[in-house]
Parts: sequence; C-alpha cells; structure tokens
Amino acid sequence: MGNLAKTGIATGLAIIFAVGLYLDSSKMSFEGYLLPRLLSAVIILLALGMFLEAWRCQCRATDSECAVEAPIDKTKAFVFVAMICAYIVGINWLGYFVATPAFIIGALHYLKAMTWKGTLLLAVGFTLFVYLLFVSFLHLPIPLGPME
Repeated sequence: MGNLAKTGIATGLAIIFAVGLYLDSSKMSFEGYLLPRLLSAVIILLALGMFLEAWRCQCRATDSECAVEAPIDKTKAFVFVAMICAYIVGINWLGYFVATPAFIIGALHYLKAMTWKGTLLLAVGFTLFVYLLFVSFLHLPIPLGPME
C-alpha cells in the first residue's frame, strides 16, 4: 500500500473521529460545546492538510521518495495508546491537575521527545494554561478527583 493510501486512511479516521466529537458536543450547553467544536474543526483541517501534503508529494515524486523513512514501532505505539487509556481513566480517579502533568511527563519521557527541563516546563505550563482558561476564565468544571 502506498503512502498516499495510508495517509488517506489516517485522514478518513481522523475526520470520522472529529465528526463524532462534533455530534457528541451537540448535547452540551453553549459554553460546553465551544471547545469540542473548535477541536473538531482543527482536527479536520490538520487531517486534510496532511492528506494534501501527501498528495502533493505523490504528484512531484515517486512512491519511494515520499515514503516515510522510519517504520512505525508497533510496540511503542501500543504502549502509547495504553498510556492514553490510562490517562483517560486516571482523570476521574486522580483529577485533571494530577493526571495531566503525570501523563505529559510520562509520555514525553517514554517517547524521548524532549529534554527533562522542556518536558517539565511543558507539563506545568500546559496545566497552568488549562487552569487559567477553563477554571478561572470560563468557570467550567474540571474533574478534580480527590481534591474535590
């Protein structure tokens, strides 16, 4: 299967996910559905951009030049998906403000994506940003776990 076909499948799955998220948000109040709908739009735009980039590469070159250089490490991908599932479950038990930094630190360290300093700054900065935006500014409830 060529790179364009794989990208097309990934694009389709992302769009299906985004449409599902959009449709699920229709059950929410006005304040609650703004973020899911915005995220749906961003996911769709990024998925279409990914497909467009793969299509443009396909038009300019052969399949071998457009192919992804490194194969996907299936074990690492499975562990990362398991980490995401544990994070989703952990939000209710630990609370958002404990589970999110723990997930960011654990995931970025496991994927070796950033240095420790960058990982810690991102985890603290993102958590603080979410607190300021959703709790302080929008006054939306966030699961706090044992801190409730």
